[in-house]
Amino acid sequence: MRGGFPESYLAASDADSNRWSEAFIRSFVERDLPILGLKAPTPLLKRLLTMVAHLQGQTLNSSKISESLGISPPSLRSWLDFMEQSLLLRQLPSWEGNVKKRLVKAPKLYVRDTGLANSLLGIPDLDSLAPQATRGFWTAMADLEPEAAFLCAPVESSYPIRDKTFVTPIDELRSLLADRGFVNS
Repeated sequence: MRGGFPESYLAASDADSNRWSEAFIRSFVERDLPILGLKAPTPLLKRLLTMVAHLQGQTLNSSKISESLGISPPSLRSWLDFMEQSLLLRQLPSWEGNVKKRLVKAPKLYVRDTGLANSLLGIPDLDSLAPQATRGFWTAMADLEPEAAFLCAPVESSYPIRDKTFVTPIDELRSLLADRGFVNS
């Protein structure tokens, strides 16, 4: 939740950790990146980092991001490469057995530190990461009419949230599924 920076990880509270992460991001974008040689408007860099956090682990769509920021795709590539070299971001190349295809496919993009990513996403604490059933989930439930549905979350024990729908810790899921005859025990 807090990431790997000692000041964030060892903070007295989640709120202190978030304050440190926000200050780090602000100083990195406003002071460190320009000192390192990145010539780009600070507000755009902050927006780019926030967008990257929202796209964490997804395939990079340079044209969509550059269009959203109002910059050229080559500028975006340059900024992302610069932030990767400064160890803030990670561009993970696509995996493809054929090396020629691998060179053409877009990489996946990550903020290297989970604490910074959570701060950019506005996630204040671990409780904010409990799963939430969206409208699409309930639509699928109505369409599929399953015997039961489970949302895995960091909770102590299972509890119902609606008829036939339960929040459960991952370690209890197998036994719950076995009890209902979905898997062999």
